Amino acid sequence: MIPRDQNVGSDIASQIIGVKQATITKKCRKHVFPNATQDEQGHPWHIPLGDIIDYCEQRGIDISDIEHYIN
Repeated sequence: MIPRDQNVGSDIASQIIGVKQATITKKCRKHVFPNATQDEQGHPWHIPLGDIIDYCEQRGIDISDIEHYIN
């Protein structure tokens, strides 16, 4: 089972979803991932896997290999 509350960075999120890391960062700024946080502006994003899973399910993105990207 995927731990929905586990956070990943924009680099891992981009690999899971299949987009550029910059795209993930833009989506975080626009609150597409509603529970994503930053320690400070300019610092890395912390994106809960639950947000990523919900995003992908809503858009029909296959994430059957998500466990490959998480510990």
